[in-house]
Amino acid sequence: MRRIMSLSTMLVVFFFLTAALISNISGQGHPHTTKLYFPAGSTEGGYYTFVPLNHTNCLWKVGGSDWQKIYFDQQNKFLQKPGRKYERNGIVYVLVHPGERIFVPSGVKTRVDLEPISMVTQFPQPASQSSQKKDMLAQKSDDSYNIIPLLILFTIISAVVVFILFLSTQIQKKISERKTATETSIIEEKKSSAPPKPTTPGYISLAGLNKAAVLAALYNASKPQGMGFMHYDPMPMTTEQAQQLLDSGQTYFDYLIGRVMKVDLSRDEFSPWGYDRDNGDGAAMKAITSLSTGSVNSSEIQEKHFNGVIDSALKAMDMMQEDSTLEGNTMTLGLKDVSDVLGPKVKKTIEK
Repeated sequence: MRRIMSLSTMLVVFFFLTAALISNISGQGHPHTTKLYFPAGSTEGGYYTFVPLNHTNCLWKVGGSDWQKIYFDQQNKFLQKPGRKYERNGIVYVLVHPGERIFVPSGVKTRVDLEPISMVTQFPQPASQSSQKKDMLAQKSDDSYNIIPLLILFTIISAVVVFILFLSTQIQKKISERKTATETSIIEEKKSSAPPKPTTPGYISLAGLNKAAVLAALYNASKPQGMGFMHYDPMPMTTEQAQQLLDSGQTYFDYLIGRVMKVDLSRDEFSPWGYDRDNGDGAAMKAITSLSTGSVNSSEIQEKHFNGVIDSALKAMDMMQEDSTLEGNTMTLGLKDVSDVLGPKVKKTIEK
């Protein structure tokens, strides 16, 4: 949405700049080319909207001795109207009114720089105000026919700007609809991949799930514990290997190749209590939910197993420093008596 607003802002700015440019051109329009700059010493002819520099207000200071070529040129008949030419102290003056276009014949060498300035310094004007107004109206009437094509161009540009804004809005609408559809699809997919609710409170439902994939995921996420390091194999289990175990008729798993499991997969739901007690709260559900990735050994499962192995190994090393004790009805298990055989296994696991 921000991109569309930015584009809209740019188009609006372009719209007004174009309008201002066309307005400026229409105000200075002439059936001939309007030059932007006419440097002193140039002999290139053409039409110019200018104000002579250094407060020059007569053609002699513009064209020097060739001022009469400018004055008598057929394109500059308006300079020959009454009140434009007069003599003072032996000097002939030809007045140039603000905003007028002067045709400079080719070959006339200018003496000053001419700039496209729309305002000029007011100079003595012996002609009456009404005469000046008539001159200005006559000049504008000569240029007025050039406004119509500029208005047509302005209308075309305006239509293009409106169309682009409309097209941008439609594109943004389509993008928004597609994004909403994608987000809805993801939410529905997550819902469908989540395990169905079990019928027994506290249990995890296996309805619609591949039990072999469930077994493999639970195994790969679990950790070795205590004497389990004696049988621990770091290689993950595949769905095919899990299926072979189930085909053998085994459905309850206490320890599996050294890893603590405590799960019974004989029904379409099972209690995660024993598994979560040794592998962490919610560990069984997280392992099964990760099956939605299509893998029984996802990156989440691998990270869970790695952290569990390190934690269990450190605990085993501490227990190998203690003897088993019995106080009343409470027995504290120590592994000091098996440290000579268990120690190398734990150490080897940590080194890997």
